[in-house]
Amino acid sequence: MRNATALLAAAAAAGLVMTITAALLVVTPPADASALSRGPGGWLAARRYLEAKGTEVTLLDGEPEAPTRNALVVAFPWQSFALDDPAQWIRRHLQQGGTLVFAYTGGRDAAESDVARALGLTWEERERPPLNPFRWQTYAAEERSLVPASPGVTARPGRIAPPSRTPRAPNGATVLARDERGRPLAFVFARGRGRVVAIPADAFSNARIGQAANADLLETLRQDLGSNWSFDEFHHGLRPPPTPGETGPQRVLLLYLLQLVFVYALVVLAVARRFGPSWSEPAAASGSAASFLLGLGVLHHRLGHHRQAARLVVARARELDARLSLPEPGAEADLLEVARRVGQAQSGRGKNA
Repeated sequence: MRNATALLAAAAAAGLVMTITAALLVVTPPADASALSRGPGGWLAARRYLEAKGTEVTLLDGEPEAPTRNALVVAFPWQSFALDDPAQWIRRHLQQGGTLVFAYTGGRDAAESDVARALGLTWEERERPPLNPFRWQTYAAEERSLVPASPGVTARPGRIAPPSRTPRAPNGATVLARDERGRPLAFVFARGRGRVVAIPADAFSNARIGQAANADLLETLRQDLGSNWSFDEFHHGLRPPPTPGETGPQRVLLLYLLQLVFVYALVVLAVARRFGPSWSEPAAASGSAASFLLGLGVLHHRLGHHRQAARLVVARARELDARLSLPEPGAEADLLEVARRVGQAQSGRGKNA
Protein backbone atom coordinates (compact mmCIF):
# COMPACT_ATOMS: atom_id res chain seq x y z
CA MET A 1 0.00 0.00 0.00
CA ARG A 2 2.83 2.34 0.89
CA ASN A 3 4.70 1.52 -2.32
CA ALA A 4 1.59 2.31 -4.35
CA THR A 5 1.22 5.63 -2.53
CA ALA A 6 4.88 6.48 -3.19
CA LEU A 7 4.53 5.65 -6.88
CA LEU A 8 1.41 7.78 -7.13
CA ALA A 9 3.14 10.70 -5.40
CA ALA A 10 6.16 10.41 -7.69
CA ALA A 11 3.96 10.33 -10.78
CA ALA A 12 2.02 13.36 -9.57
CA ALA A 13 5.24 15.27 -8.86
CA ALA A 14 6.70 14.42 -12.26
CA GLY A 15 3.46 15.45 -13.97
CA LEU A 16 3.44 18.75 -12.09
CA VAL A 17 7.02 19.52 -13.09
CA MET A 18 6.33 18.69 -16.73
CA THR A 19 3.20 20.85 -16.73
CA ILE A 20 5.05 23.83 -15.28
CA THR A 21 7.89 23.36 -17.75
CA ALA A 22 5.50 23.23 -20.69
CA ALA A 23 3.67 26.31 -19.44
CA LEU A 24 6.93 28.26 -19.18
CA LEU A 25 7.98 27.20 -22.67
CA VAL A 26 4.66 27.71 -24.43
CA VAL A 27 2.53 30.29 -22.65
CA THR A 28 3.38 33.92 -23.46
CA PRO A 29 1.83 37.07 -22.02
CA PRO A 30 -0.40 39.22 -24.26
CA ALA A 31 1.62 41.61 -26.44
CA ASP A 32 -0.07 44.96 -25.89
CA ALA A 33 0.48 47.56 -28.64
CA SER A 34 1.58 44.84 -31.07
CA ALA A 35 0.15 44.89 -34.59
CA LEU A 36 -0.27 41.11 -34.31
CA SER A 37 -2.10 41.01 -30.99
CA ARG A 38 -5.82 40.23 -30.79
CA GLY A 39 -6.05 41.30 -27.15
CA PRO A 40 -7.79 44.48 -26.01
CA GLY A 41 -4.46 46.33 -25.91
CA GLY A 42 -3.23 45.08 -29.30
CA TRP A 43 -3.11 47.00 -32.59
CA LEU A 44 -4.35 44.25 -34.92
CA ALA A 45 -7.53 46.13 -35.88
CA ALA A 46 -5.58 49.32 -36.64
CA ARG A 47 -3.13 47.41 -38.85
CA ARG A 48 -5.91 45.70 -40.77
CA TYR A 49 -7.63 49.04 -41.28
CA LEU A 50 -4.46 50.47 -42.81
CA GLU A 51 -4.06 47.44 -45.06
CA ALA A 52 -7.71 47.68 -46.15
CA LYS A 53 -7.08 51.30 -47.16
CA GLY A 54 -4.17 50.27 -49.38
CA THR A 55 -1.32 51.10 -47.00
CA GLU A 56 1.76 48.94 -47.42
CA VAL A 57 2.50 47.57 -43.96
CA THR A 58 5.84 46.01 -42.99
CA LEU A 59 6.31 44.06 -39.77
CA LEU A 60 9.91 44.32 -38.60
CA ASP A 61 11.24 41.15 -36.95
CA GLY A 62 14.66 42.68 -36.29
CA GLU A 63 16.11 45.91 -35.00
CA PRO A 64 14.84 48.81 -37.16
CA GLU A 65 17.57 49.92 -39.54
CA ALA A 66 18.11 53.36 -41.07
CA PRO A 67 17.84 54.91 -43.52
CA THR A 68 14.16 54.61 -44.31
CA ARG A 69 11.59 57.22 -45.20
CA ASN A 70 8.68 55.05 -44.15
CA ALA A 71 6.61 55.89 -41.12
CA LEU A 72 8.19 53.85 -38.33
CA VAL A 73 5.73 52.95 -35.58
CA VAL A 74 7.28 52.39 -32.14
CA ALA A 75 4.47 51.46 -29.75
CA PHE A 76 4.81 50.75 -26.05
CA PRO A 77 4.91 48.74 -23.88
CA TRP A 78 7.66 46.48 -25.19
CA GLN A 79 7.70 42.79 -24.32
CA SER A 80 11.23 42.10 -25.55
CA PHE A 81 14.43 44.06 -25.20
CA ALA A 82 17.74 44.15 -27.02
CA LEU A 83 21.21 44.96 -25.78
CA ASP A 84 21.68 48.06 -27.92
CA ASP A 85 20.46 51.59 -27.21
CA PRO A 86 17.06 52.19 -28.87
CA ALA A 87 17.63 55.95 -28.80
CA GLN A 88 20.57 55.52 -31.15
CA TRP A 89 18.70 54.04 -34.09
CA ILE A 90 15.74 56.38 -33.45
CA ARG A 91 18.01 59.41 -33.81
CA ARG A 92 19.55 57.87 -36.92
CA HIS A 93 16.11 57.31 -38.41
CA LEU A 94 15.11 60.93 -37.81
CA GLN A 95 18.38 62.29 -39.16
CA GLN A 96 17.66 60.48 -42.43
CA GLY A 97 14.38 62.37 -42.75
CA GLY A 98 12.11 59.57 -41.52
CA THR A 99 8.89 59.84 -39.56
CA LEU A 100 8.55 58.24 -36.14
CA VAL A 101 5.19 57.41 -34.56
CA PHE A 102 5.81 57.38 -30.81
CA ALA A 103 2.86 55.57 -29.19
CA TYR A 104 3.31 56.18 -25.48
CA THR A 105 1.68 54.63 -22.43
CA GLY A 106 2.94 57.09 -19.84
CA GLY A 107 4.25 54.25 -17.69
CA ARG A 108 7.55 54.05 -15.85
CA ASP A 109 9.11 51.72 -18.41
CA ALA A 110 12.84 52.41 -18.80
CA ALA A 111 12.86 51.93 -22.59
CA GLU A 112 9.92 54.30 -23.06
CA SER A 113 11.59 56.89 -20.86
CA ASP A 114 14.84 56.57 -22.86
CA VAL A 115 13.03 57.05 -26.17
CA ALA A 116 11.14 60.09 -24.86
CA ARG A 117 14.41 61.56 -23.59
CA ALA A 118 16.02 61.02 -27.01
CA LEU A 119 13.11 62.87 -28.62
CA GLY A 120 13.50 65.78 -26.21
CA LEU A 121 10.14 65.24 -24.53
CA THR A 122 9.32 65.98 -20.92
CA TRP A 123 6.45 64.56 -18.91
CA GLU A 124 3.45 66.04 -17.15
CA GLU A 125 2.48 63.86 -14.21
CA ARG A 126 -1.07 62.85 -13.45
CA GLU A 127 -2.44 63.86 -10.06
CA ARG A 128 -1.64 61.46 -7.26
CA PRO A 129 -4.18 58.72 -6.49
CA PRO A 130 -6.41 59.52 -3.50
CA LEU A 131 -5.86 57.77 -0.20
CA ASN A 132 -9.59 57.59 0.44
CA PRO A 133 -10.70 54.07 -0.61
CA PHE A 134 -14.12 55.37 -1.70
CA ARG A 135 -12.51 57.88 -4.08
CA TRP A 136 -9.96 55.36 -5.31
CA GLN A 137 -12.54 53.38 -7.28
CA THR A 138 -13.58 56.52 -9.12
CA TYR A 139 -9.94 57.38 -9.77
CA ALA A 140 -9.16 53.89 -11.13
CA ALA A 141 -12.21 53.88 -13.44
CA GLU A 142 -11.54 57.37 -14.80
CA GLU A 143 -11.23 57.86 -18.57
CA ARG A 144 -9.93 60.75 -20.61
CA SER A 145 -11.60 62.27 -23.66
CA LEU A 146 -9.86 62.38 -27.02
CA VAL A 147 -11.15 65.54 -28.68
CA PRO A 148 -10.00 66.32 -32.27
CA ALA A 149 -8.16 69.64 -32.41
CA SER A 150 -9.05 70.37 -36.06
CA PRO A 151 -11.46 73.29 -36.37
CA GLY A 152 -14.91 72.47 -37.63
CA VAL A 153 -14.79 68.82 -36.54
CA THR A 154 -17.92 67.99 -34.57
CA ALA A 155 -17.39 64.27 -34.15
CA ARG A 156 -18.10 62.75 -30.78
CA PRO A 157 -14.88 62.64 -28.73
CA GLY A 158 -13.16 59.33 -28.21
CA ARG A 159 -12.09 57.80 -24.92
CA ILE A 160 -8.78 56.49 -23.64
CA ALA A 161 -7.46 55.30 -20.30
CA PRO A 162 -5.67 58.19 -18.57
CA PRO A 163 -1.88 57.76 -18.76
CA SER A 164 0.12 58.07 -15.55
CA ARG A 165 2.01 60.86 -17.29
CA THR A 166 1.65 62.67 -20.61
CA PRO A 167 4.44 64.14 -22.77
CA ARG A 168 4.35 67.91 -23.12
CA ALA A 169 3.99 69.22 -26.65
CA PRO A 170 7.18 71.12 -27.68
CA ASN A 171 7.01 74.66 -28.96
CA GLY A 172 5.79 74.79 -32.53
CA ALA A 173 4.11 71.38 -32.37
CA THR A 174 0.87 70.78 -34.26
CA VAL A 175 -1.78 69.45 -31.92
CA LEU A 176 -3.98 66.69 -33.33
CA ALA A 177 -6.13 65.88 -30.29
CA ARG A 178 -6.68 67.22 -26.80
CA ASP A 179 -8.35 66.02 -23.65
CA GLU A 180 -11.44 67.55 -22.05
CA ARG A 181 -9.26 70.15 -20.29
CA GLY A 182 -7.54 71.24 -23.48
CA ARG A 183 -4.22 69.53 -22.80
CA PRO A 184 -2.51 68.05 -25.90
CA LEU A 185 -2.66 64.27 -26.15
CA ALA A 186 -1.59 63.76 -29.78
CA PHE A 187 0.73 66.13 -31.62
CA VAL A 188 3.35 66.35 -34.38
CA PHE A 189 6.70 68.14 -34.13
CA ALA A 190 9.94 68.31 -36.09
CA ARG A 191 13.06 66.57 -34.80
CA GLY A 192 16.29 66.68 -36.81
CA ARG A 193 15.46 66.22 -40.49
CA GLY A 194 12.39 64.15 -39.71
CA ARG A 195 9.29 64.50 -37.62
CA VAL A 196 7.72 62.78 -34.64
CA VAL A 197 4.05 61.92 -34.08
CA ALA A 198 3.26 61.39 -30.40
CA ILE A 199 -0.02 59.61 -29.66
CA PRO A 200 -1.39 57.62 -26.71
CA ALA A 201 -1.02 53.91 -27.45
CA ASP A 202 -4.47 53.20 -26.04
CA ALA A 203 -6.09 55.37 -28.75
CA PHE A 204 -5.46 52.75 -31.48
CA SER A 205 -5.91 49.64 -29.35
CA ASN A 206 -8.45 46.99 -30.36
CA ALA A 207 -10.70 48.06 -27.50
CA ARG A 208 -10.73 51.76 -28.53
CA ILE A 209 -10.29 51.94 -32.31
CA GLY A 210 -14.03 51.43 -32.89
CA GLN A 211 -14.79 54.88 -31.47
CA ALA A 212 -15.33 57.61 -34.06
CA ALA A 213 -12.70 60.08 -32.88
CA ASN A 214 -10.04 57.36 -32.51
CA ALA A 215 -10.69 56.06 -36.02
CA ASP A 216 -10.68 59.60 -37.42
CA LEU A 217 -7.28 60.22 -35.85
CA LEU A 218 -5.89 57.06 -37.44
CA GLU A 219 -7.30 58.08 -40.84
CA THR A 220 -5.74 61.53 -40.46
CA LEU A 221 -2.35 59.99 -39.81
CA ARG A 222 -2.75 57.58 -42.73
CA GLN A 223 -3.36 60.46 -45.13
CA ASP A 224 -0.54 62.54 -43.67
CA LEU A 225 2.21 59.92 -43.24
CA GLY A 226 1.95 58.26 -46.62
CA SER A 227 1.26 54.76 -47.81
CA ASN A 228 4.27 52.94 -46.31
CA TRP A 229 4.21 52.06 -42.62
CA SER A 230 6.70 49.91 -40.71
CA PHE A 231 5.76 48.46 -37.33
CA ASP A 232 8.49 47.64 -34.86
CA GLU A 233 7.41 44.13 -33.86
CA PHE A 234 10.88 43.01 -32.84
CA HIS A 235 10.43 44.55 -29.39
CA HIS A 236 7.04 42.83 -29.10
CA GLY A 237 8.62 39.40 -29.48
CA LEU A 238 8.45 38.81 -33.25
CA ARG A 239 11.46 36.88 -34.55
CA PRO A 240 12.36 35.49 -37.98
CA PRO A 241 11.74 31.75 -38.42
CA PRO A 242 14.73 29.76 -37.14
CA THR A 243 17.01 28.10 -39.63
CA PRO A 244 17.72 24.35 -39.36
CA GLY A 245 20.98 25.13 -37.61
CA GLU A 246 19.27 27.34 -35.02
CA THR A 247 16.70 24.75 -33.93
CA GLY A 248 19.38 22.53 -32.39
CA PRO A 249 19.93 24.50 -29.16
CA GLN A 250 16.18 24.70 -28.56
CA ARG A 251 15.80 20.93 -28.88
CA VAL A 252 18.82 20.34 -26.65
CA LEU A 253 17.28 22.55 -23.96
CA LEU A 254 13.98 20.66 -24.17
CA LEU A 255 15.73 17.29 -23.90
CA TYR A 256 17.75 18.58 -20.95
CA LEU A 257 14.58 19.63 -19.14
CA LEU A 258 12.98 16.25 -19.81
CA GLN A 259 16.03 14.51 -18.37
CA LEU A 260 15.80 16.66 -15.26
CA VAL A 261 12.17 15.63 -14.83
CA PHE A 262 13.10 11.96 -15.22
CA VAL A 263 15.92 12.22 -12.66
CA TYR A 264 13.62 14.05 -10.27
CA ALA A 265 11.05 11.25 -10.52
CA LEU A 266 13.76 8.66 -9.80
CA VAL A 267 14.90 10.58 -6.73
CA VAL A 268 11.34 10.79 -5.43
CA LEU A 269 10.93 7.03 -5.90
CA ALA A 270 14.21 6.29 -4.14
CA VAL A 271 13.41 8.50 -1.17
CA ALA A 272 9.83 7.30 -0.84
CA ARG A 273 10.77 3.58 -0.97
CA ARG A 274 11.23 1.82 2.42
CA PHE A 275 14.77 0.49 3.01
CA GLY A 276 13.86 -2.47 5.26
CA PRO A 277 11.31 -3.58 7.86
CA SER A 278 9.50 -0.97 9.81
CA TRP A 279 10.71 -0.32 13.34
CA SER A 280 10.07 2.18 16.04
CA GLU A 281 12.34 3.95 18.48
CA PRO A 282 12.34 2.45 22.02
CA ALA A 283 10.64 4.57 24.60
CA ALA A 284 13.19 6.67 26.47
CA ALA A 285 13.23 6.23 30.23
CA SER A 286 12.29 9.41 32.00
CA GLY A 287 11.64 10.48 35.58
CA SER A 288 13.53 11.49 38.74
CA ALA A 289 15.10 9.84 41.79
CA ALA A 290 12.16 10.91 43.93
CA SER A 291 9.65 9.17 41.66
CA PHE A 292 11.87 6.08 41.57
CA LEU A 293 12.13 5.87 45.36
CA LEU A 294 8.42 6.54 45.73
CA GLY A 295 7.63 3.69 43.38
CA LEU A 296 10.08 1.45 45.17
CA GLY A 297 8.42 2.28 48.50
CA VAL A 298 4.98 1.49 47.13
CA LEU A 299 6.27 -1.87 45.90
CA HIS A 300 7.77 -2.76 49.32
CA HIS A 301 4.57 -1.66 51.02
CA ARG A 302 2.50 -3.90 48.80
CA LEU A 303 4.81 -6.89 49.39
CA GLY A 304 4.95 -6.36 53.20
CA HIS A 305 8.71 -5.85 53.56
CA HIS A 306 8.43 -3.50 56.60
CA ARG A 307 9.47 -6.08 59.25
CA GLN A 308 12.45 -7.36 57.27
CA ALA A 309 13.55 -3.78 56.51
CA ALA A 310 13.23 -2.80 60.18
CA ARG A 311 15.39 -5.78 61.23
CA LEU A 312 18.03 -4.81 58.64
CA VAL A 313 18.08 -1.22 59.95
CA VAL A 314 18.64 -2.44 63.54
CA ALA A 315 21.26 -4.99 62.45
CA ARG A 316 23.25 -2.43 60.46
CA ALA A 317 23.11 0.04 63.37
CA ARG A 318 24.48 -2.67 65.80
CA GLU A 319 27.28 -3.46 63.36
CA LEU A 320 28.30 0.17 63.39
CA ASP A 321 28.02 0.57 67.19
CA ALA A 322 27.82 -2.55 69.41
CA ARG A 323 27.03 -0.44 72.49
CA LEU A 324 23.63 0.52 71.16
CA SER A 325 20.77 -1.04 73.06
CA LEU A 326 18.02 -1.50 70.53
CA PRO A 327 14.99 -3.79 70.96
CA GLU A 328 14.15 -6.32 68.28
CA PRO A 329 11.38 -5.00 65.99
CA GLY A 330 8.03 -6.72 66.31
CA ALA A 331 5.87 -8.16 63.56
CA GLU A 332 3.88 -4.97 63.24
CA ALA A 333 6.86 -2.66 63.60
CA ASP A 334 6.65 0.65 61.80
CA LEU A 335 9.76 1.10 59.66
CA LEU A 336 9.74 4.88 60.07
CA GLU A 337 9.39 4.61 63.87
CA VAL A 338 12.28 2.08 64.02
CA ALA A 339 14.45 4.38 61.92
CA ARG A 340 13.61 7.33 64.24
CA ARG A 341 14.62 5.34 67.36
CA VAL A 342 17.87 4.21 65.74
CA GLY A 343 18.67 7.80 64.89
CA GLN A 344 18.02 8.94 68.45
CA ALA A 345 20.15 6.12 69.85
CA GLN A 346 23.05 6.98 67.54
CA SER A 347 22.87 10.65 68.53
CA GLY A 348 23.11 9.79 72.23
CA ARG A 349 19.60 10.82 73.11
CA GLY A 350 18.24 7.32 73.24
CA LYS A 351 20.94 4.82 74.21
CA ASN A 352 18.34 2.57 75.79
CA ALA A 353 15.63 3.15 73.11
